Amino acid sequence: MNTSVINISHNGCDLCQVENTLSFRPLIAYLKGRLKTETTLKAEFYRFLLEKIEREEALKNDIDVNDLAKYKDTLELIFTILTPLMANEKDLFWALGTPVPEKIFFSTDGFYDFLTLHQELKETAGYVEKSKEREQQQFIYRMTLDRFYNYNTIFNQDILYAYTNPITNLTKYYNIIPDTQFIDIHFDGELPDINFEQLSIHMQDGSEIEFLADILPLAKFKFDGFTVITLTDVTLQHAIDGIRSALANHTYENEAYEHVIQALKTLVGNGAIEF
Repeated sequence: MNTSVINISHNGCDLCQVENTLSFRPLIAYLKGRLKTETTLKAEFYRFLLEKIEREEALKNDIDVNDLAKYKDTLELIFTILTPLMANEKDLFWALGTPVPEKIFFSTDGFYDFLTLHQELKETAGYVEKSKEREQQQFIYRMTLDRFYNYNTIFNQDILYAYTNPITNLTKYYNIIPDTQFIDIHFDGELPDINFEQLSIHMQDGSEIEFLADILPLAKFKFDGFTVITLTDVTLQHAIDGIRSALANHTYENEAYEHVIQALKTLVGNGAIEF
């Protein structure tokens, strides 16, 4: 397991518009709740972790992301409780990050190696990273609309990450799955009503963020806790879906043929093979 802090965004201040604090307060509340209902041996694990967190004064309050390396044993206990028992941490792409994902502070070796390798290859290829501000805004509004309005259809729940290896020229696809159950959301003031018909209209022309920003300004939100992030490789399914889509589209046969060939190369994992 790795305690190195990884900056997901290198653009500096994408998140200055929203207040967020890293803490284990939502986890503490979760563990206390589970202890009231859990009757199996899991209760002992929950109690042990809860007592360990509460013994450390620094872990009961706002946490500096750079201080967490000192509590690796506690982070490993959190990993044990939040992941399947048989999970191999070398193969599992799993991490803990700040409430609105900006920094990773604890990750499996598989996740860390994956992310650092991709960042190194991007730098070698001279890739200029685009601002993630709009992606972060989508994350915030998806979470708040689901939590406060029970409305979860505004954005696709699956966040697809596509990465083209500059050496093999093959593209791999990963689903980024953020678990936000350990985030408390606070809104300054009374929550306003939202016209969801109007929201749907703005979604059609891509102006839903601007529409929501007028009603729910990000400056009125505060996020407290941490995010659990899991990456799942969906390259195989994406390649198969791409082949089906290309074969079904007879309008651009040459382009469809190229898509099929590229998808086949992805399936066999060899960008140099000829079909």
